[in-house]
Amino acid sequence: MNKLAICFSGQGSQYKGMALDFYENSTKSKQLIDDVSKYLNMNLLDAFNDEEKLGKTDFVQPLIVLKSILGLEALEVEQYQVDAYFGFSLGEYSAYYASKVFSLNDILSIVKIRGEVMQKASTNQKGSMAAIIGLNYEQVLETIKPLKAEGVIEIANENGFKQFVISGEEALVEKATPLLKEKGARRAVVLNVSGAFHTSMMDEASNEFMELIKRFERHNLKKDMLMNLDASWLNNEDVDKHLKNQMTHSVKYIDMIERLKSEGYTHVLEIGPGRVLTGLTKKIDLDMEVLSFDTYETLNEVKGWLEEYGFKK
Repeated sequence: MNKLAICFSGQGSQYKGMALDFYENSTKSKQLIDDVSKYLNMNLLDAFNDEEKLGKTDFVQPLIVLKSILGLEALEVEQYQVDAYFGFSLGEYSAYYASKVFSLNDILSIVKIRGEVMQKASTNQKGSMAAIIGLNYEQVLETIKPLKAEGVIEIANENGFKQFVISGEEALVEKATPLLKEKGARRAVVLNVSGAFHTSMMDEASNEFMELIKRFERHNLKKDMLMNLDASWLNNEDVDKHLKNQMTHSVKYIDMIERLKSEGYTHVLEIGPGRVLTGLTKKIDLDMEVLSFDTYETLNEVKGWLEEYGFKK
């Protein structure tokens, strides 16, 4: 029996013009973008087409989550049998919405706050991240371990068996990249991000974030949700634990896909900008059937894929 999980893209997957095809081709999407623009007091239509804003954490986080929600709503997901939701880093917030933990307005407000506190933290402390390809976890950890005596440098994203992201103080990340290449990494590239996300450098931002989102109501899960922190299934009483710790701990993407596989999941549909997670998932598990839903023109293709594998209710 086939089992389907829907995953949502994270920060870094954005591109200029994303979501504009939804706005132009779907009355429902147009109304949603217009309504959210008014609610957040942001000109989202312009922001989707503004490379400068798409490069800023405080702007881009609500844009990416809204892009994912547009896909979810265009698909009319309720007509399909979805067994679970999950997301990569920021994408986890789209999963909170899909699982009905937060309402539409609340999740977009929460993500806007998240982007703002992370942007502020990044301004106060210079941090960066680098993608490391071609080394396993132990090799990356062994290489950066001596640098920990000088400050913060950690493994932030566990994307694949030989694909990791390190994160920390800017000088230490820059010092680590040539060492990792000497160790045998095919690539060790500093990423175009504004801070040391998923490390202890986000502690202060995480505490401020939790204080600012106290007012938003948490609802009981309506669908299973797999978590970045430890590849566990979310319990209603643990929502705040995950909200607080996700910003400061690594994304356990390998463990998440392996957890899905061990529990009989056969299909993963990525919703949001790009298809990064589709590629990562396939590299972790060659047997997993994967598809991405990014552009509006592929809507019928995605619906056909879901029907072909028996997910239409």
